Amino acid sequence: MTSLQSIATEGKDMSMSPVVVAPGLVLDETLYEVAAEGVLHHTPDRAPLTWETFTSPRRWWIIPDTDCLGFRAELTLHADRARTIRLNRWYRPTHRHNRTSSGKAVRVLCCHGRVGLHGYRCAGGGLSGERKCL
Repeated sequence: MTSLQSIATEGKDMSMSPVVVAPGLVLDETLYEVAAEGVLHHTPDRAPLTWETFTSPRRWWIIPDTDCLGFRAELTLHADRARTIRLNRWYRPTHRHNRTSSGKAVRVLCCHGRVGLHGYRCAGGGLSGERKCL
C-alpha cells in the first residue's frame, strides 16, 4: 500500500458495504480510495477525505442533463472566493459541448477563484480539460 493509499484509508472501516447516496448513485470502497487519493494528491494542503464525508447524502448534488435526468453527482469539499474543491462522479455519459465523458469517471476538480480558464485533473492524474471558473 502506498503512503497515499494508507493516508486516504486511515480511520475508515475497510469492511464498509456500498452506500446508496441517491437513486443511481452507489459509493463503495473502490470509489472512495480513488477519490481520497485524488484529493490528497491534488489538494495536499487540505485534510484527507473521510469515509463519512464521502458517503454523506446531504453533501452530494445530482446534476441534471438537458433532458432533466441526472448524469453527474457533485460533492463540494471546499468553496470560497479563493477556490472550489469538488468531486464529480459521472454515472451516465454526458454529451455536453459535443463531447462524451465516461459513465465511470471520478474527477477531482480544483478551481482557483480567478476569472479565466483553468485545467482540472482526474483523480488518476493527467490534465483532463478546461473549465471556466468565475
